[in-house]
Amino acid sequence: MKKACPALLVVLCVAAPVWAALSTTAYPSGDTWLDAYNEWTNYGNDYYLRVYGATSQGQNVPKKNTLVRFSLPSLPNGYHIQSATVRMNYCAYEDMDSNDYVYVGLYAVRPTRTWTELGANWYTMNGSSYWAQAGCEDPNYDRYDTLLGSQLFSRSTSFGDKDWTGSSLTQTVRDWYSGSLTNNGIVARTYQHYSGAEGVVFYSKNYGSGWGPRLLISYTLDAIAEANGPYTVGPGGSVLFNAAGSYDPDGGSLTSYLWDLDNDGQYDDGSGLTFNASFSYLVDTLGLTLGQHTIGLKVVDDEGEWGTDTSLLTITPEPATLALLVLGGIAALRRRE
Repeated sequence: MKKACPALLVVLCVAAPVWAALSTTAYPSGDTWLDAYNEWTNYGNDYYLRVYGATSQGQNVPKKNTLVRFSLPSLPNGYHIQSATVRMNYCAYEDMDSNDYVYVGLYAVRPTRTWTELGANWYTMNGSSYWAQAGCEDPNYDRYDTLLGSQLFSRSTSFGDKDWTGSSLTQTVRDWYSGSLTNNGIVARTYQHYSGAEGVVFYSKNYGSGWGPRLLISYTLDAIAEANGPYTVGPGGSVLFNAAGSYDPDGGSLTSYLWDLDNDGQYDDGSGLTFNASFSYLVDTLGLTLGQHTIGLKVVDDEGEWGTDTSLLTITPEPATLALLVLGGIAALRRRE
């Protein structure tokens, strides 16, 4: 049975983790709004994106919905999305006074409802294929019925500064990148408002650079392990394993270096940026035999992301044993002659 050897373990002391993250911004590949009052008109080139609701028989009825689809940038291998936030810049209100309010929410467009910026209107997705329900309003075919993140926008008065507003879209963006959800974009719609008719106006991508919707993505990367080597050790000696060259590619710090020296998949045979192991520890404690072995290194960073690497360790016999092996091999050859 393998026995721990506390005297040989080098414990790495680190300060409290300081999380680091990288970020990127996605911009719309298409945005438009849909209008129940001008059903066949396309607004893909409009400077504005409108979201508007009315009340019919006591129920909220969206009358102007906005569609946005983001062009997702490529992320490096080993990425982990920490957060994703939609940001939209609102510039005006429609039919709101000091007693009115409007809540705007985001919903994912279903994979089968591929819409085009210059082809979508209240009735159709792309100028020829129809929404199941006008305005992309069918929760079974056109859009999902789950509110994404927090509400995008709420306002209880028509007064106040116009500014950016945002909503979390983290899990949806993760699903887009993984491919478990087709990126058909989102629909912004009123899900609650005052008893009359109220709406809000956002800038579109056509208004100009820096004004339209954007998606802010924050992500971390797997730690990079470097086991170095190859390594060699003989009887009475020791070997210094060295993890120099390991790093956290997103700018954070590594919090642990763990070694697997007996290739059992458990990184419990040593720790530290450098780790000194004796021949006795390797052979007598870990049970390694003479010859070549695969060893492993696992490094963990301050976000809890990790990476692994392998190297080779050769355990050589004592010189006398080596000489006997050579002589034995020569004798065997002579016998064959």
